[in-house]
Amino acid sequence: MAKRPQSRLRDHVVRCIELQRIGERDVSAMARAVDEGGFITRLEAEDLMRAERDVAEVCDAWRDFFVVTVVAHLVWECRPTGRVAPADIVWLAGQLSQPRPGAASALGELMVELVREASDSADALVELAFAENRAPNRRPVGYERMPLAA
Repeated sequence: MAKRPQSRLRDHVVRCIELQRIGERDVSAMARAVDEGGFITRLEAEDLMRAERDVAEVCDAWRDFFVVTVVAHLVWECRPTGRVAPADIVWLAGQLSQPRPGAASALGELMVELVREASDSADALVELAFAENRAPNRRPVGYERMPLAA
């Protein structure tokens, strides 16, 4: 019998979804779990994406942790290193197409950072980033820093 893959983050994510809140302590606990292994697995990346989509209230630390961890996974931990592989873009598109009952406020920033970090951004990745940041009811990344027209 094949052993079922494990996620070091699953218990934390499930608890946060049940409570509909990700607090500073939750982020610290997830960061410690990630640090123990040095990287995250695809299953753990899916857990983080699920938390981002499904949790209504998130602390400020969540956005940075989520974006940095998922970017590191897709750009530096997966092969080819420094790029987001076509199969990973398909996976990412599937994750972005899932229902979003929660805040999902960091997905636009995630997409922009993936394009910035990858040494060679495929057109499909750039298109996903544009689509995510143009979606209805979402402000583009950096919107709060944009100067007002005179």
